[in-house]
Amino acid sequence: MTNLTLEKVPGFLQTMDERLRNIENSLNKKQTQDSDTSKKKYSLPGAAEYCQMAESTFRTYVYRRKVAGTKFGKAWLFLEIDLNKFISDHRRPTADELKSQAFEKLTSIKKGGSKWV
Repeated sequence: MTNLTLEKVPGFLQTMDERLRNIENSLNKKQTQDSDTSKKKYSLPGAAEYCQMAESTFRTYVYRRKVAGTKFGKAWLFLEIDLNKFISDHRRPTADELKSQAFEKLTSIKKGGSKWV
């Protein structure tokens, strides 16, 4: 920061105020975009299509309470954010990830750690 004289204070404050307003506007836009995505809703057939699975398979997951949803009378409603969580929870690890997990487990056993579970 340069030397701030009394004459420059009003201009400096105005500049800082503009910068803060720009930051606040950017954050508000980002928050609005995030909330719009999380509020997108799907019916049961639409949710099954979003998850790229047969409706009967998806219905089984719903009744086993593996995916979050809300039932209004006979209709189901699912939020996109819950469907994304369901998808990521059912992700299969890669072969490299499995090898790494096995190596870590074997290393901890050799060091006297927990037994293989």
